[in-house]
Amino acid sequence: MGNKPYSKSKFEEHKVLEEQEGYDGWNPCEYFEWLKRAAEQGYAEAQFEFALYYDDEDTIEESVEWYRKAAEQGHIEAQYNLGVCYDKGDGVRKNCKKAVEWYSKAAEQGFSKAQYNLALCYDEGRGVGKDLGKAVELYIKAADQGEVSAFNNIGYCYEKGRGFKNDFVAAAEWYTKGAIRGDATAQFSLALCYHYGKGVKKDLAMAVEWYVKAANQGHTWAQNNLGNCYEKGLGVAKDITKALYWFAEAAQQGDKRAKKRLDVLTHKHLEDMKLLNEPEAEEFNVSFSSNESVPF
Repeated sequence: MGNKPYSKSKFEEHKVLEEQEGYDGWNPCEYFEWLKRAAEQGYAEAQFEFALYYDDEDTIEESVEWYRKAAEQGHIEAQYNLGVCYDKGDGVRKNCKKAVEWYSKAAEQGFSKAQYNLALCYDEGRGVGKDLGKAVELYIKAADQGEVSAFNNIGYCYEKGRGFKNDFVAAAEWYTKGAIRGDATAQFSLALCYHYGKGVKKDLAMAVEWYVKAANQGHTWAQNNLGNCYEKGLGVAKDITKALYWFAEAAQQGDKRAKKRLDVLTHKHLEDMKLLNEPEAEEFNVSFSSNESVPF
């Protein structure tokens, strides 16, 4: 037991060297040895780092045990990660009640990701009794710390009157906060506000702008709606080729509406092209069947 403070200090020393930009004398093998010693001697930060080392599909069970050791000592990130493991059933039997227990411990310490995940549990009644008021309270706490996904959820609560009085203007404001921070779901939600004039003045060009941002992040519904905009010339010049491209992107992710429109438009476009120039129609057919990119 007399070596415990030394192992901790050596681990911290090596961790500082690891994070030091431009330092090329750091020895990963030596660092791992001191990490292991410090973890085995009960140093929570080392246990958490050790858990991260094992946090892989083949060694996740080992990772869970080290997360647990650190979490039981109050390590905030370990508590959150252990909650995620129970929530998803990674390395441990799925147990939503246990997930809530560990999320709660980290949330009480002010960890925004835990606050957001715990809010989802209360919102959905998963592992705990459904409590929309508690969910909204936690969403706001997470958002106050910059947890991006929380902005969209608060906006949705305002839009649908869940925990708040129905308020489209407030909803659009919260969607905007999430959208400008890069959250694809919030960008899509804000695009819908501009598309239909909910909480903001209707502006199809602005709707397209936000659909594009969300679509470029792989948001399926945004891709489908962007396809519709190009097909019909809503907020953007009509462009069937780009409509086909975005419908294809959404269809590839399993969107049935996009797949239907893609099939209809592809057939119609091919028929139109064949009337004009059959070789070009064949080239177009090959291009879309091989899913080549069409620049935006």
